[in-house]
Amino acid sequence: MKDPKLIDADDYYWLPSNPPFQDKREPALRLSLLLADLDNASSRVLSGSVVHWGPEIEESFSGITIEAVRFLKFIIQTCNASFT
Repeated sequence: MKDPKLIDADDYYWLPSNPPFQDKREPALRLSLLLADLDNASSRVLSGSVVHWGPEIEESFSGITIEAVRFLKFIIQTCNASFT
């Protein structure tokens, strides 16, 4: 299995700036950029919040697989084990 592409919502929400996180990207543009990158990655992990970005984002995650669920369970178990 190919390693998934890591896609961070902040890279689309915020315009590049120094210091970072100063200027928000226009909502329609950030949505189109994110959707394009999601479509171009056969395997991906999206980090960050995309709540209220639009139904197109919600619909793009309709194919959550059992592998993703297993991966999340593994991460949770690993994190819990490191704190015990």
